[in-house]
Amino acid sequence: MIRQRVKEVGGIENLTEFETFCYVLAYNPGDAILNMKRRMVNVAMEKYNEMREDGSLFSWAESIEFAERAVQANLREQTAEAERLGLEKGFQKGLEQGIEKGIEKGMEKGLEKGKRALLKSQIAHKYGKEDDWIDTLPDHQVEDAILHILECDTYDALKDRLKGKEVK
Repeated sequence: MIRQRVKEVGGIENLTEFETFCYVLAYNPGDAILNMKRRMVNVAMEKYNEMREDGSLFSWAESIEFAERAVQANLREQTAEAERLGLEKGFQKGLEQGIEKGIEKGMEKGLEKGKRALLKSQIAHKYGKEDDWIDTLPDHQVEDAILHILECDTYDALKDRLKGKEVK
């Protein structure tokens, strides 16, 4: 568009100061920007001052800038809020999962303790023995002992039967 204007006025030297400013910014022919530096600064300052004097144009520009800042601030605020909510939801979900797994593990441990207590009680009633041998057995042998106590007539026979399973 600026080249067309150069043709219309018959050369670069016939452009207005603002048109020259635009041309130099767009094309910078032969380092013309260095030769016109002071003149371009004056043109830019004149245009800025004109814009400031035109209150509606200047306030419009300020309004746009203010709106852009407000949008950026709102975006930052919403991002922070989203991060906070995400952390809260993640923490809540993690807490729920942790409680659920804790209950499962607690039930498993409770069942194992209950099986050991049952076996101790059965041995005490059937054989009249109370010792800590049961506490040395792994969980799977406790279950086997509960089943085999019905088949074994003596305490030593039960122990031998479990030792035989341990060897296998």
